[in-house]
Amino acid sequence: MSAAGHAAVGDQFYVTHCTTADSVTNSPGYSVRAASADAPEVLTRALEYPPYEIPLELWRDKPAKPQTPRRLARTKNPAGGVWVAHSVYLDKDTMNRDRSYFTHLLGLPATADAASVLESWDADGWAKEYPQGAPKELGKCPLPVGTKVSRATLAAFLGRSVGGASDLATVVCPTRFRADPAGRRALVARFLKAVLLLAKERAAGGERDRLFVHAEPGLVAMLLYAAARVLPPALAADLTFSTFEPAHRGLRDYVQATVIGTYLAAPGKGLDPDLVTARGFGLDAIHPEKSSPELVEGTPIPPGVADLIDLAAAGEWDLLDDVHRLVGSDPAAVEKVPGTVALARATSRITRGGLTGADLIALKADRRGAAVLKQREEKVWEFLKDAVLADAALRAEFKDWIADPERLKVFRREACEALVKGDFDGWDRRWAVVREAADAKQFQEQADRGQKNLDRYLPTLPLPARDRVRAVCAESGAWPDHHLLAPAGLDELDELLGAKVAPEWQGYTCFAVMGPDEKNWLLDTTKAYRPAMRERVRHHLAAASRPVLAAYLKHAKDYVSTMPGFLYDFLKPYRPESANFLSRLIDAGADVIDPGDWVKLLADLDIYGEQTPEWRGFLLKADNLAKLLGGMKAHPAAVPVWDGYVNLLTPALVAGDEWERVIYAQLTKARQALGAAGVLVRDVVPAAGLRKLRAADTLLGLLAAPAAAEALEPGQLLEAYQVFGIDPVDGLRGFYLRFNFAAIDLNASPLPLRPFAAAFKSCFPVGHEYPSARNAVAAWVALSMSCPDFTRGAFQTYLLREFVPAHWHANLLAEAPRIVLHPAAVAYIGETVAAAHAQNTSFLDAEDPPPKPAASVGFESEATQKARGGRKIGPARRREAGVPGYLWVAVGLVGLAVVGAAVVAAIKKNAPKPVEQDTPVIVVPSKESPPKTKPKDTKTKDKDK
Repeated sequence: MSAAGHAAVGDQFYVTHCTTADSVTNSPGYSVRAASADAPEVLTRALEYPPYEIPLELWRDKPAKPQTPRRLARTKNPAGGVWVAHSVYLDKDTMNRDRSYFTHLLGLPATADAASVLESWDADGWAKEYPQGAPKELGKCPLPVGTKVSRATLAAFLGRSVGGASDLATVVCPTRFRADPAGRRALVARFLKAVLLLAKERAAGGERDRLFVHAEPGLVAMLLYAAARVLPPALAADLTFSTFEPAHRGLRDYVQATVIGTYLAAPGKGLDPDLVTARGFGLDAIHPEKSSPELVEGTPIPPGVADLIDLAAAGEWDLLDDVHRLVGSDPAAVEKVPGTVALARATSRITRGGLTGADLIALKADRRGAAVLKQREEKVWEFLKDAVLADAALRAEFKDWIADPERLKVFRREACEALVKGDFDGWDRRWAVVREAADAKQFQEQADRGQKNLDRYLPTLPLPARDRVRAVCAESGAWPDHHLLAPAGLDELDELLGAKVAPEWQGYTCFAVMGPDEKNWLLDTTKAYRPAMRERVRHHLAAASRPVLAAYLKHAKDYVSTMPGFLYDFLKPYRPESANFLSRLIDAGADVIDPGDWVKLLADLDIYGEQTPEWRGFLLKADNLAKLLGGMKAHPAAVPVWDGYVNLLTPALVAGDEWERVIYAQLTKARQALGAAGVLVRDVVPAAGLRKLRAADTLLGLLAAPAAAEALEPGQLLEAYQVFGIDPVDGLRGFYLRFNFAAIDLNASPLPLRPFAAAFKSCFPVGHEYPSARNAVAAWVALSMSCPDFTRGAFQTYLLREFVPAHWHANLLAEAPRIVLHPAAVAYIGETVAAAHAQNTSFLDAEDPPPKPAASVGFESEATQKARGGRKIGPARRREAGVPGYLWVAVGLVGLAVVGAAVVAAIKKNAPKPVEQDTPVIVVPSKESPPKTKPKDTKTKDKDK
């Protein structure tokens, strides 16, 4: 089986019956007749090797040598290595007695494996007798090699009819099996199963540690050879065996070998049941029913055994060796065989030829096969490189191999070479490989490099070739070369402007066609029909989608102001479609074209309609102004545009002027666009304009949602009115009337008035100084003139109660006639003053000095208070004068009531009608109102400028 096995050389010994003179040890009888070693202990071990005897049933018949069983054994040598014994029957011994034997014994190294020993069956090199008087000294001897047991004879045994002599001594295929190949295969399968069961039992330390085989010795040798050659080497290479041992010598006690053959010459006699059940496993090839229960005919064969037998029957020995290497040496190795045969076959074909895509896929799917592919990568790639062009399954399985940058490079270069030669199929197949194997980044990179490979050929490639390159660019995301987007004719132009072409490509194609002739962006062959091509582009752009226009402007933006063909010629002179086209240009390219170029373009177009009235109002339509300002972002050219439009906002905006509301809406949308772009409005709008926009936001926001007034900051609404030159009282009165606050029954519940009160508070906040309260009351009283009579008192009282501190109520009465309060408000003040005096009275009875009067605390300066420190005033002084304090309080209250009654009577008698009352004097805190702007002449003003 192995070269080492056949090359094994060792000492040899002839053991037989000899005379004293012929014995190496000078011992008559069975002794060492001749030997290559003379050490006594070696000779002793040789002589102790078990003797040979024919079956007991043959003693009476005195059979001829060919009809006696022959022994070939491989057993362990106690001194190391193995004993290989070949024993034959001799008719007589040296004393002329019947039934002797001759054993040719070799002491060989362990490299003499089981298969090599079995291949020596019936070899001529075995000595079968030795004459008397012959020399006792022998040389070392190699393991003989025969012909009856070999790979070829095993393959024949498993699959073909077998002939030859049928002598018991040497026959390997008895007559009963010669016409039954299937029976022979089944017998081999059961024997292999037996060896596997034995290996498993021995590994587990079980008691059934031997295999007994009842068959002709030559058949036992063939079965052993099948096991050694077919099973993984780890299971059978080191088998110890004997093809024949006499049953009457006690097989159950024979321990020199694990597989023990025997032959029972008695008809109908088989293996002892004890041997095949308790002592070990038994396979009876003569009486199959006497085999172990696991090995009788019809029992299942382990997976993988049949596959191994098939390989041996086919003579695929190299493939069988590959299978052995791949399944390994573990106990379950045979179970891996069914999935390994294809793997091994593929491995074999890598070097021996005949490799297929299926072989490679099988190898790739297995960890062991993948290792084989890696080891033989160069040879595998020679096959794979061409095979993947037509095999999609192979491309998918070996995607990682193909994706190697150097391999992708090969496919790309070959594809370009094929395209230049007009081999479109070659291009298609190779790019299919690149497309499927490369990741997105690799695919785009290969497309870019492919265009560079084709650079000098692109202008002259036929349209089908250019289409293929463009298709690769579209799939990969690579930007096409200029020559792929600059059409070579009208047909190609129509194709490039088709709906399925990417908008970015369409935009570039339009740009290339519209370029001036001196740029040479088109081939010279197009000169005759360039006008037609440009007209086709104009029509296309007139209806093109936003992405197409954006792409066109992206490439044309650097030439807008210097080359009129790109934009100006589309818009001048004015045509009915010009406004719509410019609107679409703004929508697509407000942020693409330089703001300075936009300003120049709009001025050149006379966009405000001074000379071309058709353009008037254009920017205020379709959000054109908002888009334009948003696209300009913080560019300096945007500042005067913003400033001009903000200055158009006047008080008419608040009054509801439709034109100014449109301007404001456009500016609002533009501000939103700037915010979305992360641009601060203050970067493009001057401070005054920004203040006006914020004021407009406040005023219009209040008009849009009155409840929003409650979120106003103190002074916020006042500033908004001031910016627009609106009197705060007039503004609040308009707010009051617009949202019908007059309809609220304040006597029932003042809560609905809260939004208006919040707006008022934002205009007239009451601070810590009395003038702020006086000013707020004056404004509130003025506003109360717009109330119905029956709620005016409640209206004024609401302010006093909610916003004016109680310690200032009495002071307000002294403001008459500048501030004339409603009797209900006067009465409310009287109540609060009386309540305050009552509280002060409670302090008069206390032992501790009373606190200073509220007026003194609230309005006297620190110097005045110190000046008065030496004088005793108030109730304490009166007490010292001998007048009780409570009397003074009572007198004050009575006087106050009298004055109040007189004031009320005067008001009823002399006050004018509410609608005719003069507006009270109002002092605006902290700021002066700006002068009102002149009314706008809506008939003559420029609606855009």
